[in-house]
Amino acid sequence: MLEARELTLAWGDGREVVRDVSLRVATGETVCIVGRSGSGKTTLLHALAGLTHPRSGSVFLDEKDITGEPGHIGYMFQKDLLLTSKTVLDNVCLPLVLRGVSHEQAREKALPLLERFGLGEVASRWPSQLSGGMRQRAAFARTYLMGSSALLLDEPFSALDALTRTEMREWFLSVTGELGLTVVMVSHDPDEALLIADRVVVLVGNPAQGHPATLAGEIDVLSLKTASSCREGQTFELSSDFLEAKKELLELLGD
Repeated sequence: MLEARELTLAWGDGREVVRDVSLRVATGETVCIVGRSGSGKTTLLHALAGLTHPRSGSVFLDEKDITGEPGHIGYMFQKDLLLTSKTVLDNVCLPLVLRGVSHEQAREKALPLLERFGLGEVASRWPSQLSGGMRQRAAFARTYLMGSSALLLDEPFSALDALTRTEMREWFLSVTGELGLTVVMVSHDPDEALLIADRVVVLVGNPAQGHPATLAGEIDVLSLKTASSCREGQTFELSSDFLEAKKELLELLGD
């Protein structure tokens, strides 16, 4: 379980970015944080990752206080950040190598994961030879090998074209379910959040204008998906529940 308790975050000049935000993510749950540009989503993610120390409040992973301590949770940035001078396999191996695992042992551990993620045949290729979706899967594999069952994802599909983004969402849902991962993801796309997450939380505010971000509310998407599939026999995206949830989400965002 990942938990943020009453986090308040500030910029170096003292201005508050996030004020008194609490968030609890159960083991195996995917929670998506949605908000307008500049609402503090990524700053909150940095605090969960230990990259930013809060002015007040704490972050816990499985009841252990990890506030301001990086390295406990895997963090996948918006760009894949694959090193062009290394093969796909060696890119994915990096977290293990940095922990002192030999290159040979790291490759032995990483290769089955690449095969599991549909990348076994491209393990020896260079990042420039991969499609956008393949690069994101490689970046996800590298993040997973950081060794935590909790992952933070910062708009991981935003740079992909619409068709690839749809394919990646489906792949992401199958992999996170299979591995039992605990995920906090940031998105600016209401549709994406509702399709991927078990729960969506909405962050509102504009720190640049002196309005620190706060949580405006949340939507229990998992319950809606279950109800829709049982009642209407169609995909969630085409259901009336999806449209109602999207309307509620946009209202929380202030649209």
